[in-house]
Amino acid sequence: MASSGLVPLKDIWRMMDVCAPGYGRKERTHDWLVTYDKKSFPSLPRYQSIAAGHVKKMVRFFGIMPCAQREIPRLRN
Repeated sequence: MASSGLVPLKDIWRMMDVCAPGYGRKERTHDWLVTYDKKSFPSLPRYQSIAAGHVKKMVRFFGIMPCAQREIPRLRN
């Protein structure tokens, strides 16, 4: 089942503060570059709300899914 809905960007940053302490973010022309644990996720869209499926892709990449699902219940689907 695919994730549906949008996740506010402020909720994503709050989740990253809890689940990925020390993460970095850099706003670029069309997207955000998010870094954590020597990994870079180069394609988080630069919108105020982001599709839940895209957020799930990022948290899977960083290996923080269980924590992210506690912080953002929409990611449980």
